Amino acid sequence: MSDLIKENFLKILQSLEMIKKRFETIKTPDDFVLYTSIEWQQIMRLRDIISHHYDSIDNEIVFDICTNHITKLETEIREILN
Repeated sequence: MSDLIKENFLKILQSLEMIKKRFETIKTPDDFVLYTSIEWQQIMRLRDIISHHYDSIDNEIVFDICTNHITKLETEIREILN
């Protein structure tokens, strides 16, 4: 895996971890039900995969997630936090 890819994975992981920590400090687990448009389980699974199984990830899938889904997720989380 190239250094650039590793660096990008680290950034993604850090962002997912920040999302997780920030949301956990503000909301209780029951509140996840209120925000069904966000796929919380998949987000946490992705974070775990990047953290613990980074050697077996498909780079194209991660790139697709970052390109096509992160912006929407950021918008939805900002709405929740406001």
